[in-house]
Amino acid sequence: MWKRFSRQDLWPYLSNLYVEEEERGNQLGAVLLNHARREAHKLGFQNLYLCTDHENFYEKYGWTHITNGYHTWNRESKIYVAETILE
Repeated sequence: MWKRFSRQDLWPYLSNLYVEEEERGNQLGAVLLNHARREAHKLGFQNLYLCTDHENFYEKYGWTHITNGYHTWNRESKIYVAETILE
């Protein structure tokens, strides 16, 4: 389990989603987010979480900001949740 974030009661976390700049605008982020939600469902989870400093990105894809948390280096980040997807 990832132990570098204060909200260890929320699990599992999606971590390190990144789309290269030249590939942005092609909906690859949406594809990757939905893939992660489907895979989490296959593993038996009802929700998937992520923490980020980004604003107004994840909301477009059905994620909801639920609270804030802290990294071990005391930086605060937003925590989002989305229901997993049944294929």
